[in-house]
Amino acid sequence: MNGKEKETEFIKIYNEAADDIFRHLYFRVYDYERAKELTQESFIRAWKYVAQGREIDNMKALVYKIATNMAIDESRKKKAVSLDAIMEAGAEINIVADNNMVIKSEAAIVLQKMQKLNEYERNLVLMRYIQQMGIREIAEIMGKKENAISVGLNRAIKKLKKYV
Repeated sequence: MNGKEKETEFIKIYNEAADDIFRHLYFRVYDYERAKELTQESFIRAWKYVAQGREIDNMKALVYKIATNMAIDESRKKKAVSLDAIMEAGAEINIVADNNMVIKSEAAIVLQKMQKLNEYERNLVLMRYIQQMGIREIAEIMGKKENAISVGLNRAIKKLKKYV
């Protein structure tokens, strides 16, 4: 891909995925402004990576990987966030599981209980049910095999069901 094609691809990914990346980050840092900053930084870092002339197979997966790593770094800085702060921020949370919408009060309970999952399990649940990503896409972003993602997701859901 030449420079112009890379730029076109990058702009396309930005237009398609910026809102999803923001949500991906928001449900990890629970701070609207910080999530916006991290979203911008994710795309800036991705562009710098591309501008260095490196070959990218999946630009969207690259941006998600960068965003996920930044969220992990952020969570190491800032540990606990109260559910009240999330609700005060006006988060509208809809979790889809087996085509059934979980009502908002139940979603709040689920989000609170998700704090008991480890970071990997939380990321899997958020990507699958909040971001509505497919197993293949999650596998690409996390750099794992689809089977490992499916198994991890099933284990996380079983664990979450015990807590709820």
